[in-house]
Amino acid sequence: LSTLQNPPQIRTIPLGQAAWFQSVGISLESFVLAHKKYQEFWIVDPLDLKPQQMFAELDGTENIMVQGREYQTLKIRVAPVGFLSSLWSGYFWVRTSDGLQVRYAAPKSPLTDAILVELVKETSK
Repeated sequence: LSTLQNPPQIRTIPLGQAAWFQSVGISLESFVLAHKKYQEFWIVDPLDLKPQQMFAELDGTENIMVQGREYQTLKIRVAPVGFLSSLWSGYFWVRTSDGLQVRYAAPKSPLTDAILVELVKETSK
């Protein structure tokens, strides 16, 4: 159901066997905890409701500083499947211990402005 600047829409979008990761940063926790190196998944653009097949691939480990704190992380590249991957990709850094996203970065591209998101504060669950 989408009502963003348009009349409500209800559509069924067949996605095949790949997972659906609408909130990629949160969904990568399962990727990390399962020790995967590559996974294809789908997202649905909330603005136009178009599905896009994506992939996540492990790009190594890194110790990074975020807000003055050091984290041991896995660096994960996320990009569209196919030729669009040459136009856009982003990186997630997630803690090795639990898969929590501590940083996301994507450079300026023909499709988006540069983006940097970092963990500011963590509260108890």
